[in-house]
Amino acid sequence: MKIWKTNTGTRSFHTLRHTYASHLLMYGVNIFIVSRWMGHSSVRVTEKHYGHLIPETVAVELPWEY
Repeated sequence: MKIWKTNTGTRSFHTLRHTYASHLLMYGVNIFIVSRWMGHSSVRVTEKHYGHLIPETVAVELPWEY
C-alpha cells in the first residue's frame, strides 16, 4: 500500500477510499449503492463502518401518542 506524507499527517489509498464512502453517505447516496461500489460483502459491513454518517431521516408524526 502506497503511503505518503502531507502537512496534516500520513495518508494512504485507504484514507481516500474511506473519505469517498463517507462523503457519498453524508450527501445522501443510498447505503446499498455505496456498499456495492465499495465492494463490501454486505450492506451490514458498510453500516458498521459508515452508518453514523447517514443523515437523520425526516421525523414522521405518528397518529398516536406514546
